[in-house]
Amino acid sequence: MMQRPAFGDFTGGMFIVGGIASALLHRERTGEAVEVDVSLLGQACWMLSPDMVAAMLYGAELPKGNLLGAPNPLVAPYECADGSHLQIMMLQAEKFWPQFLEAIDLAHILEDDRYNTSDKRAGASVELHALLGEHFRTRNRDVWMAALQPTDCIFGAVQSTLEVVEDPQVEANQYILPVDHPEHGEIRVTSS
Repeated sequence: MMQRPAFGDFTGGMFIVGGIASALLHRERTGEAVEVDVSLLGQACWMLSPDMVAAMLYGAELPKGNLLGAPNPLVAPYECADGSHLQIMMLQAEKFWPQFLEAIDLAHILEDDRYNTSDKRAGASVELHALLGEHFRTRNRDVWMAALQPTDCIFGAVQSTLEVVEDPQVEANQYILPVDHPEHGEIRVTSS
């Protein structure tokens, strides 16, 4: 996936703000001025720190793209029947496995000896990802979300930018605000 516009600039800006605030507090408390130095490379390392730490710990990079090589089938985006995607994010697979399978009408897998331990599931991850992928493509995302909602499972809709601007939480938190533009009248912008 291509990098989104200004990703480094925006996150770098937040690092600069934090650095300036810290420097001002330090000066107020000690009378000593400090230099604020922020780099795009440094902030990129911080933003990718989970990937980098995992790579250093395991001596290999985390799978990219479709995640079919990842040992936990409960951490992946799955395409639904309507072409939208549902992100499943349960790092503690053992904790969520039974209720997840029951919620999505695959409880019979709980009896399958090929998948009854986390080690066995990790060894069959490609097969399980394919099985879950095929299963999720049988229903629309809203149906899957409604099935998972009453559980403790961790999931969310992978939203397009047009879906995000209409998201109830975005609206409730006023992350999109109307402003008066001198030529175009009222337009909506992302709040800072």
